[in-house]
Amino acid sequence: MLVIVFRSRLKPGLRDEYVALVDRMAELARTMPAYISHEGFLHRETGECRASRGFQEVI
Repeated sequence: MLVIVFRSRLKPGLRDEYVALVDRMAELARTMPAYISHEGFLHRETGECRASRGFQEVI
């Protein structure tokens, strides 16, 4: 499995925009060939965000 990790820090007041962006990224990832899964994490106190997408390796 190939895993791609996106890491960022959320600025105050942008949570709704971030959630919309993550939803759109997940929607697009699901349409990609070899897509397996995705996960997301948002630490409410620090604003640290992580999103990962898993794909089957294609040789």
